[in-house]
Amino acid sequence: MTATPLIAMLGPDLDAMGGISSVARTWLGAEAMKDLEVQHFGTMRDTRNMAEKAAMVVRRQARFVSRLASGWRPDLFHIHASYYSSFYRKMAYFKQASATGRPVIIHLHAPDLPSFYEASAIHRSAIHHVLKKAARVVVLSEDMGVMIRNWMGEDAKIQVLYNPVLLDRFHCTPRPVRENPVMLFMGAIGERKGTWDLL
Repeated sequence: MTATPLIAMLGPDLDAMGGISSVARTWLGAEAMKDLEVQHFGTMRDTRNMAEKAAMVVRRQARFVSRLASGWRPDLFHIHASYYSSFYRKMAYFKQASATGRPVIIHLHAPDLPSFYEASAIHRSAIHHVLKKAARVVVLSEDMGVMIRNWMGEDAKIQVLYNPVLLDRFHCTPRPVRENPVMLFMGAIGERKGTWDLL
């Protein structure tokens, strides 16, 4: 009998605000994950206190290293990352996970990745280092995949994976065509989220 694959998913706490936590919760509840064992490792929780945040970063990194030192060896590490401080925090986890010899996936949730990339040579070097070594680079759109290929050439193994939606949670009653349509938009209002395109 084949053992159930163990995946370590790293990202913000599942009850944290923001899109990464929402995506992680959705994937963890999806039918597609039923044959996998996924252990979520929270790298950050909501706080506006910078001293508390810094202490939390150190504690959680230490806890992760401690788990690895104890012999914890998932079959795959799946790291959710954004940009700026999020990217550098996850870069530390990436290096630690890579040292185990197990494959590591980087799942980029970074709408402003181009501005991060262009901001300095240090950022570009960090991005190239991580994306080149990742077993797979998961992006949210075809456009992001094209952008990264332009940066990396064939070094980055890119997979486009759109954000999931659990359709069985929606129970819509069809309305007669004569009624005015009602649209629901969820997300930050602005050009990046496509609000103006929708209107």
